[in-house]
Amino acid sequence: AFAQLAGTGGTIVLRGPVRLDKDFEAPAHAMRVVITSTHDGRDYRRGGGAKLVMDGAYTVNGPTTLTSLVIEPSARSSHLYCNGHPVVIAESVSCRPPPGGRFPAIVGAARQQGGADVTINGGQWDLVVGGALVEGVAGCAGAGCVAGVWAWATETTAAAASRLARAVRIKQFP
Repeated sequence: AFAQLAGTGGTIVLRGPVRLDKDFEAPAHAMRVVITSTHDGRDYRRGGGAKLVMDGAYTVNGPTTLTSLVIEPSARSSHLYCNGHPVVIAESVSCRPPPGGRFPAIVGAARQQGGADVTINGGQWDLVVGGALVEGVAGCAGAGCVAGVWAWATETTAAAASRLARAVRIKQFP
């Protein structure tokens, strides 16, 4: 579907559970692609069990909006790599980890570069990184070091928003 929408943009409607295999990388697309589970007044989350199941990393490769969507990470950690592209996560997005599992994480920039354009209005996230997860950063020991601005899910939204203000926009939740 991404390849068909690469030049024009458009909407991908999930009508049932869709499983992204380990480390799914979306094809490059220049125009905004909306991923949703509602269409023409019908909510497939209720009528068809629509959800996006992430078995690992999902790498975005163009402007993307997630709306009216349930995201279910696998038992191991799952990451949404925004790859420096404009990504909007609407209020109508929710995340539902499996029993004993974790919420997914968001990484705004490309894996080895800086720069992010992510708007988070919904969902629950284990970790939000405005920069990139990189290895070999000066002053950073071990693999998976975090470069850039970041926030843990345990931080208050106000603290997280303050730390991420220049890279990621987070809606203020009560």
